[in-house]
Amino acid sequence: MMLPRITRLLKRTAVVAGVVLVTVLGVRAYDSQRGAPLEPWHTHVPEELHEGIAQAGGPA
Repeated sequence: MMLPRITRLLKRTAVVAGVVLVTVLGVRAYDSQRGAPLEPWHTHVPEELHEGIAQAGGPA
C-alpha cells in the first residue's frame, strides 16, 4: 500500500530538515563568534532611574 511509502518519505524529510536546521544554526553560531570584538558602546548598560525621577518625567 501507499502508507509505508508515505511514512518512509515523511521520516526522510524530517531527518533532512533536522540536519539542515542543525547545520544552519551551527554556521550562524560559528560566524557570530569569529566577528570583531565588541566596542564599549555595545556593552554600556545605563544606570536605572530612581523611582522619584521616573515618576517626575526624568532628570531636569
